[in-house]
Amino acid sequence: MRYLFPYVILSLLLGSCANIVPPSGGDKDTTPPAILSESPPNESLQFQSSRIEIKFDEYIQLNDAFNQVVISPPLNAFPDIRVKGKSIIINIEDTLLEATTYTIQFGDCIGDITENNRLSNYVYAFSTGDELDSLTVKGSVRDAFSGEIPEKTLVLLYRNTADSAFQKQKPTYFAKSDASGNFTINHIKEGNYRVYGLRDQNFNYFYDLPNEAIAFMNDSLVLTGDTVGIQLSLFEQANELVFISDIRAVGPGKTRLIWSAPVDSFSIEPVDTSASLLLISNSRKDTVTLWHPQPVPDTLRLGIQQGMMDTTLSLPLEPIDSAFLSRANKWTNAPPTGGESSRSRLPSQELATPAILSFEVPLVGWAIDSMLLTIDSGRTIMPFTASIDSIHPEKLLITSTWLNDTAYSLMLKKGATNDLYGRVNDSLQYAFRTRAQEEYGQLLIELIAPGQHNYIAELIRKDGSIKSRQQLPAFSDSTQIVWKNLLPETYRLRIIDDANRNGKWDTGSFPDKRQPERTFYYEAELTIRPNWEYTTKFRIKY
Repeated sequence: MRYLFPYVILSLLLGSCANIVPPSGGDKDTTPPAILSESPPNESLQFQSSRIEIKFDEYIQLNDAFNQVVISPPLNAFPDIRVKGKSIIINIEDTLLEATTYTIQFGDCIGDITENNRLSNYVYAFSTGDELDSLTVKGSVRDAFSGEIPEKTLVLLYRNTADSAFQKQKPTYFAKSDASGNFTINHIKEGNYRVYGLRDQNFNYFYDLPNEAIAFMNDSLVLTGDTVGIQLSLFEQANELVFISDIRAVGPGKTRLIWSAPVDSFSIEPVDTSASLLLISNSRKDTVTLWHPQPVPDTLRLGIQQGMMDTTLSLPLEPIDSAFLSRANKWTNAPPTGGESSRSRLPSQELATPAILSFEVPLVGWAIDSMLLTIDSGRTIMPFTASIDSIHPEKLLITSTWLNDTAYSLMLKKGATNDLYGRVNDSLQYAFRTRAQEEYGQLLIELIAPGQHNYIAELIRKDGSIKSRQQLPAFSDSTQIVWKNLLPETYRLRIIDDANRNGKWDTGSFPDKRQPERTFYYEAELTIRPNWEYTTKFRIKY
């Protein structure tokens, strides 16, 4: 019994010595592991070893080595790769080909044990012959639409030039783009290759998910020497298999359908009735609001066609009762109101756009003699026109030649509008103030570009939304783009080469070998200031 206690203490001490405990305190470690030695040396010739040891300056770990580590040419048996303290041990269990250069590409799988700081793009190369393949491919990757730099995009080289290889096999060679979008692939053998880009969502090094962005070169790359200047444009293919992600009644006579992706064309018709539905799509084209006229049935069968979809759905509807019909059509965008002396409380009205009144239910009619637009606290009546928005019929547009920096009052009597169900509005008053012309800036762009192209110019806000779009007329060498009445804001300028002349940017297609339409971004942000004209030139080079 007297020897038991010392034995337990010794066992605990030995056990604690075996554990690797990260140090505590001090600055956070942000440095990836550094290589101290490689045995056999990296880039060895006449390689005959079955064991490789790579030593680092700190304890390391491997992250998803099976998917991250790519060996080319591929081996029939994946080697045994394990960590031993500060080293990586690789045991090759396959027979190596004669006179062949092999590369073991570790991707991002090597990290330190403390903060998992990654050692990126480490490659161990060797040759079983007298020389090492030494060709290099360099280039850059960017997002085809946004123009942004997609860091850590995979760039893949395939010796197998069949299209199916990109979707089923790991590449022969690969690298990842850096923070500047540039990439370098070394130790490549002469030959023909297909080149792809991939934003890999499941880390398996080939394209197999519909939400993975890709890029490809149109032609095979024939390598007889080093190649530089490859440019890849990354894009997501259009999702052709659009489905209905949700459809439900959301109010009396009102149904909302949500597509899984934006759609440009579709057909929705009632099956058992001749009633004509009112369909309103949102700006993103991924949601449709359906309004059913009176009388509204308890259940509605809809025939829906979109792309490859051709289906019939039965949908319970929310009935229109007497309580709903007795209520006024509600004005849904009621802003704060106030007199001309309370300028800060009045909503601002842009000088070049109509005033908009939004209602709960789409409008079918209005009476302009039941409306009144005035200034000077009601003393001066102003001319105007009214119309229902053709795309969003729940909106009433009030158009006038707005005076600069002036308080207006718009009054609607009860019954000035009537909606889809015969209901009318309550009387309302909308007070607003037009902006002063001095609040706006102006942008003039001289675009210098090759003629015989169909260009679209877009002014983009910082959040990525489009402030304004212009379809440019045909020109030979240059044209002027003018944007007036711009509020102070910082924008980006995008030019789209609208190759198919459909008025929008179109993504690419890998099966059809179609590249995404080209986009060009002005190099600097455009900052608009009040009462200021911003003038610049933009030269496009293909």
